[in-house]
Amino acid sequence: MRSVINAVIAAAVCVAADLVAFSVPATAAPPIAGGDCWRSATPLWCRGTFVRDEFLKIYTLDRFSDQRPNWGTAYSTSNSNWTGAYGPQTLTTYRRERDSWVFYEDSTTGKDGLRSVALATTWNCDYGGYCSRHAEPMIVRFSSIKLNRSTLSNDSGTLTTGTFAHETGHALGLAHHPTSTDLMYAGSNSATSPSSHNIGVLPPCSGSDTTTNAGNIRAGVRCIYKWKS
Repeated sequence: MRSVINAVIAAAVCVAADLVAFSVPATAAPPIAGGDCWRSATPLWCRGTFVRDEFLKIYTLDRFSDQRPNWGTAYSTSNSNWTGAYGPQTLTTYRRERDSWVFYEDSTTGKDGLRSVALATTWNCDYGGYCSRHAEPMIVRFSSIKLNRSTLSNDSGTLTTGTFAHETGHALGLAHHPTSTDLMYAGSNSATSPSSHNIGVLPPCSGSDTTTNAGNIRAGVRCIYKWKS
């Protein structure tokens, strides 16, 4: 979730909140028993359609053009930037076998967990109907990225493009990165493409990106999906 305070304060913050959208069970998401992407381990995060050592096929769906047609360039640029950053992920606007769906939807402050400081937030839903916008163990069936037309400009400038790309990172399983210039930083900046940190190293989860299983969302998408290509 990427946020901005207001036009007076040129800083941005990320706001956590309770679950307020969808019909969400009172219990926490179930543990991922036995793993999925990694098979021999138990990942913190995965998308249920992913087949190990193959590409992660993301089908992106435009659900914002009726309200914000000018966001179209930001949407396509974000897709291209993620696909062009060599890793397991490929994003298209057409369906493919074993694809995973990510909806990009316009929303407003006060809806879908969006506060007045928020540019967007990403909801991820599992196969049991549980939806969350917080990093937690989950095998994701689909994601819904809620873009706040109350705070985002009606254009495809750097801020809008970066917001699309940042939230896509959350849909892929990434948490926030502590570096202020990184795409996955919690606040606004000029980044519109994933960094090497966001993609991760080869072999996955090695070197400086060595991580415990519980922290794999911080070691790049290669680590999350144990992608070795």
